[in-house]
Amino acid sequence: MSKSKEKKPPELKHTRGEIRSMKVDVRRLLKFGTELDLMRFLRGIGIKDEDPRFGPIVKTYRDLKSGRL
Repeated sequence: MSKSKEKKPPELKHTRGEIRSMKVDVRRLLKFGTELDLMRFLRGIGIKDEDPRFGPIVKTYRDLKSGRL
């Protein structure tokens, strides 16, 4: 394979330290947070209301909090 055809790894948007910090925040949200806190967190990391991922994430959070999952 020539160098021009080699696949490059996808560019990461966050550093490992930032991802580690986000994991701590997500754990805290799942344990103590509200739905509004989750929405603020998602907007803070770049997942806006119009993003197709936003709705399913919030729905899953609601299901987890209600005990359906």
